[in-house]
Amino acid sequence: MLQQGISTDGISLENPDDNLKKSFSELIEKKAEEAVTWLNSEDLNFAFLFVLEPIIKKHNILEHMSMRNRVALCITDEILTGSKNVPPEEFSASEYIQEINSTLKWMLSTGCANDGLSSDYDTVLDGCAALLVRVYGDKSVLPIITDLIFQRNRKGSYYNDLAWVFFESRYPYGLILIVSYFRSEELKDIELARKFLNFIPVA
Repeated sequence: MLQQGISTDGISLENPDDNLKKSFSELIEKKAEEAVTWLNSEDLNFAFLFVLEPIIKKHNILEHMSMRNRVALCITDEILTGSKNVPPEEFSASEYIQEINSTLKWMLSTGCANDGLSSDYDTVLDGCAALLVRVYGDKSVLPIITDLIFQRNRKGSYYNDLAWVFFESRYPYGLILIVSYFRSEELKDIELARKFLNFIPVA
């Protein structure tokens, strides 16, 4: 449960129109400042920001949100539409660039728990993973990427883009992450681990 505004206990992101969106809409209409404080909480999960984006835009509260949230929404829009976003006016380009890496990690690390929320949501997570590994050379997110790949495989969901990101990292430790799935009780995990270890991209 977040400390301010809306209790997330019992709120299912699987059907946000009937719970989260309604609760947030009521809060923002009655106590806009409290709603903004809730959104800017350090404990916020990216999935909530993603679901609430239409309401945030409708009520024109974007300018009152934290830099992290504003950058996250810019990244989301860019991944989904391909549009190139400029930094918020009050931030310099250098500040914006410095914020992107930490925001991408926040989006992926907090948002991964709700993987499968929607196709667009999964596309955003995949885009965050790709930017972190390909652009920023950030190997620290490989355990998250690996877990997402195997979780999606169990569910029969699309994981190819994440797999390519994983292998493009060319990080030896990544092989240890795959090997660990041989201890899984899930046959699909073992089969996928074997498949990956038989496929090592040529430099």
